[in-house]
Amino acid sequence: EYHGVEIVPVDFLLASIEANQRKSDAKNLPYTETGCLRVEVNGVTTSQEQRTVVVTCQRSITGVAPDMAGVITGVPCAIAALMLADGRANNPGVHAPEAAISTSMMFEELGNRGFALSSKTFPSI
Repeated sequence: EYHGVEIVPVDFLLASIEANQRKSDAKNLPYTETGCLRVEVNGVTTSQEQRTVVVTCQRSITGVAPDMAGVITGVPCAIAALMLADGRANNPGVHAPEAAISTSMMFEELGNRGFALSSKTFPSI
């Protein structure tokens, strides 16, 4: 509810998409959509509970939002393979991804490939 008006999320989404389409048509611009993925991780680091939220979005001009689950799974794997090949990820053995590859390097590589990234860490609630 917003200012006394009940809002149904799917109706709001549909109205937003239709408004975007009308604006694009009126300005003779290609129709765009954005696909986003949000990941939230809760855990303990240095004896303190923390929560980190990472959001990534990617824009499409085809009129169809990209399959973010597929994109965000495949692209980091490809980046990891490149890092293995060029020696930036060179710890022998089996490791969790965050132990094998620097998070900052991964975020930098994602940014280089057009991903808009936002990350924030704060104490858990």
